[in-house]
Amino acid sequence: MLFFAFTTEATVWTVENGESIQDAIDSASTWDTIQVEPGTYVEYLEVNKGLTIEGTGEGVVLRTPGSEERLVQISSPDVTLKGLTFEAIDEVIEHTAVYMDGDIRDIQVRNCTFRDVETSLRIDDDSMNVVVANCTFENVRDYGIYSGASNPVGLYFRVLSIG
Repeated sequence: MLFFAFTTEATVWTVENGESIQDAIDSASTWDTIQVEPGTYVEYLEVNKGLTIEGTGEGVVLRTPGSEERLVQISSPDVTLKGLTFEAIDEVIEHTAVYMDGDIRDIQVRNCTFRDVETSLRIDDDSMNVVVANCTFENVRDYGIYSGASNPVGLYFRVLSIG
């Protein structure tokens, strides 16, 4: 009996200040890592595949683009966000920094800062295994973590540390 082992190594993408994080997300494959260099990125991100998006140092700021209500929408399992600052610039619009939509699982948000937003993390439907660790919430006007799950008994997420 023959066994064939296929290995696919994850690719590491680097986004420099002035470039688009969404373009890297669109180009990346599942399990890839997107490393974001310090700078301010004004764009809406849609994460529809399992990826790691991480800041490479202090000062990686994702800022709301105009009237967009969300900074990041996650619709896929196995997404990790690390070392990012989420910031809204318009207090009139009810901004949500990270919106998890669908029956997704295994989401990690680590070492992030949420600043001047209405809601930091919104978890809708029946997402499971959401880990929020070592995050800081500054001037959050409504919810740090909001669950809109239809069956909250089936919703499990852990807050390991909130600064």
